[in-house]
Amino acid sequence: MGVSWVIQCPIADPAGRSLAQVYADYEKLLTSLGAERSGFFLVDSEPYYPNVNIPGLTSTLHLCHSSEYPMTSFVLVSETSMSGITMPYVVADRNFDQILSKLNAAFSPRSNLKIEAKGQKFNLHDFTIRLSNVVVAGSAKGVIVEVDYNCCFVPNLCQGLMREFCSSLLGQIGQQPPVCIARFKDSQSYAPIDTISQYFSIFLKYRQLQQQQQT
Repeated sequence: MGVSWVIQCPIADPAGRSLAQVYADYEKLLTSLGAERSGFFLVDSEPYYPNVNIPGLTSTLHLCHSSEYPMTSFVLVSETSMSGITMPYVVADRNFDQILSKLNAAFSPRSNLKIEAKGQKFNLHDFTIRLSNVVVAGSAKGVIVEVDYNCCFVPNLCQGLMREFCSSLLGQIGQQPPVCIARFKDSQSYAPIDTISQYFSIFLKYRQLQQQQQT
């Protein structure tokens, strides 16, 4: 793992392509560039809503996992800033899931609002590209492209290279870094929670869209 940019493809494709076609076109592009398939991956997020009205306990917890870190659980809150992690978060052993499940008097999971990003990994020189379909309640809702530059752990040191690579691969949507990346300063290092935070910010958009469609 190095520095990742997690980029959401437009929900309404400008060319009118279906989600399946958008995904397939990116697969073909990566293959034509010489990228090699290197397996599958999954990132998921499930919300836990508070059951009781306790002062100071008003946030929804979001339990997140990544197949890239199979022994780790990540917990973020809905109020996490879209410009970076400004609220408390938890990075814990996977056994934290069992602890959270025993707190059912305080929090209840909403499995119908679980979101997954799942797809294939590709290796291209010093980059790993993770191409995923966003699945909400069993239905495909979008496409996400994660570009991971494996040779650097400091976002500010590779921002120019990432911008060049992402824009050549994704066009206009890859020209600017994700908002989360902008919070890094000088030599600040990147960590797995930063990748999860980027996925989480995108997941929130899809979850809000789903809730709007249901009302």
